[in-house]
Amino acid sequence: ERMYEKAEKVIAEYAEGRFDTHLWKGGAGAFCRLSGQVEQLAFSLQAKGEAERKAKKFLQDMISDISHQLKTPLAALDMYMEILSGEAENPETVRIFSRKSLASLERMEQLIQALLKMARLDTGNIVFAKRRCFVAEIAAEAAADFLERGKREGKKILLDADLEETVFCDFEWTK
Repeated sequence: ERMYEKAEKVIAEYAEGRFDTHLWKGGAGAFCRLSGQVEQLAFSLQAKGEAERKAKKFLQDMISDISHQLKTPLAALDMYMEILSGEAENPETVRIFSRKSLASLERMEQLIQALLKMARLDTGNIVFAKRRCFVAEIAAEAAADFLERGKREGKKILLDADLEETVFCDFEWTK
């Protein structure tokens, strides 16, 4: 009876996420085998809980980092708008700071998209469609988003990849 009472208390602690106390290890008989199985289950629960805590911490850190990064382009836009309002009659200044404003807005859009993706990942609203993908194709698709901006800034994007190299992934999310 005492063994059952102890097992009941230990299992209740496991259910509450406390894994300091353990059931019996070793021994013969059905009760000892059952205790061993419960211990394995508790170990799995503990590992899963730790993985979830780490994932949540990572997500919190990423959201905090992106939120902090959003402050820079917002402050820059504020400054650019102030300059533009005082220099409306100077077309060169307007052109320069309009271009800088667009760059800040693009950066903010990228950061906001990253936040939205993380939120969807966290809520489990995304199902990855994994398949074998060519790395060069993924890189080319990812670079395509920056070609116009690079052209405006007088920059080139060069890709050098093994055309046969593949990776198993969700193409859209990886690019």
